[in-house]
This record gives sequence, C-alpha cells and structure tokens, in this order.
Amino acid sequence: MHDKIRFDDVQAAAESMPWLDLTYRQLEAGPVAVEIDFQQIDEATVIQASVDRRVGGTGRVLSGRTLFLLCTQGSEAHTYDEQPLTPGKIYVRSDGEMGRQTLEPGYKGILFLLPDELLLKHQRMRPLLGLQSGAIVDLAVENRASLLALYEEGLRADLTRRRHLCDAIVSCLCQGLSLETVSDFPSGVSAKRRMAGKVRERLEDCAEMTLGDICLELSVSERSLRRAFTEFYGTSPGQYQLTVRLHLVREDLRASPPDRGAVSRIATKHGFWHMGRFSSQYRRAFGETPTETLASF
Repeated sequence: MHDKIRFDDVQAAAESMPWLDLTYRQLEAGPVAVEIDFQQIDEATVIQASVDRRVGGTGRVLSGRTLFLLCTQGSEAHTYDEQPLTPGKIYVRSDGEMGRQTLEPGYKGILFLLPDELLLKHQRMRPLLGLQSGAIVDLAVENRASLLALYEEGLRADLTRRRHLCDAIVSCLCQGLSLETVSDFPSGVSAKRRMAGKVRERLEDCAEMTLGDICLELSVSERSLRRAFTEFYGTSPGQYQLTVRLHLVREDLRASPPDRGAVSRIATKHGFWHMGRFSSQYRRAFGETPTETLASF
C-alpha cells in the first residue's frame, strides 16, 4: 500500500498517521503545506513527512508499536523536549508519550513504526522497549543511507519483496544504532533553552496567561524571557501566543455548525474583541477567512 496526501491543516495531517495519537498546531502565520507519504511494508508502517511552516505539539505512540524517526532534512529542524534531532540521528519511542515537539520550515523525516513483537525477536533491540522516555540515538552513516534506499525500494516492491524489506529495515536498525549508549533524554539542556521551553509550555497550555504571570512563576525578568524565547523559537512570546489562540479559534470553527454569529461568538471566547483585526490576523495565519473555515466543515 502506498498513499501520498497533501494537507493544508496541521492537525488533519497529524490525525492521519496510524499508531500515533498526536495534537499538532501551526506555530507561525501563513498557509501551511504538510505532505504525508504512507507505505505499508509487510509489518512495518513507514511514513515520510515534510512541512513548510513551523509546527509543534505533543503526542504518544500507541501500545504495541515502537517509533523510529529519522530526520533527513533540516539542521536542528526537529526537537523533542528541547533536544535537537539532527540529520544522522534517530529518535526512538516505544509505547508512550513523545514529549513536546517542534518542526521547523523545511523539515523532512521518515517514521518507521515497527511491532514490538518483531523487535523482541532481535536481542539487541530489546533495550529500546524498556525506556522510560524517548531517546535520540546515533545512526551510522552507511545504515542511514541503507534506510533511505529501503524506503525508496518499498515504493516499487511487490508483496513478496515487501516481506524481505521489512526484515531488512529491522536488520539495518540493529546494525546501525549505537544502542550501547542508549539512555533516556539527558538533563544537560542549557538553562536558557529550558526556560524557553517552559514559557512555550505555559503559552500553549493556558492561552490566557500573560508574560507578567509567567515571569513571576519562573522568577525571571521579562527582558530575559523574551530574549531566550526569541532565540530558540524565532518569534516573540506575544506572536506565539497569538498563533496559539488563533488555532484554538480554528479548532472551534471546524467543530461548530455554520450558524449565524458563530464566528464572533468563538472569536470573543478566545479573547478577540475587534472583529476586523481578528479576521485580518486569521486570514494571514491560515490563508482563508474565519467564515470560509466555518462553511467548509
């Protein structure tokens, strides 16, 4: 099975991925394009994903599967709990929370979702199934190239050949991952990056929080907070918070029947009081008006 789909909504793309329970949002203004390329290679589910805007979110790997995520394009274009996933490394997560994630514009990666039963047959892979959180693991250059080649071959292979490709993917991971150095995420994240991550978490979890509230909570000056956040996320905390609130509006619009007054009711619920300014901000973020979003679902 092979299916390539292009999405203009981040959450719709996230919900299309099997064996994963993801909540994603677009984190910068402008129309977004997310491409998802699915393959079923015998027991292995293989997904190539790319995005042209900054997006972020959280999620979990569902029971019975282990995720191997290979970043193929974009320097530090994908982070998990502020740990960068650079090309040549693999993020591993088995049956559990994946942590807070950020994908930068230009990101491209390949996800290999493998049954735990298949991995248990390989003695060397068993340490990955007992991790308490995700891990970022080095991958040998030659095995990285082999995984990419196996992905490409899977696009053309017949059913019989796909069974062999699935075994080859597992063998390639067994041989290429530096499993003797595997441990849960290290705590050696810079204080500035950790602070930026905490600010982001507060802004996403409670869109009504002010910067003053967060500064008091973290015992940090507003200037330091702004500088750290902008350094790591490329935007101001205020703009980030605006984007989060716009996404909350969009989610409610998509879930609401297109009745009279729905747009203004939902907008004011999320703190937008000037309808003209709100409509302009919404269109800049998503490439359509709030009314068009409401009418399309």
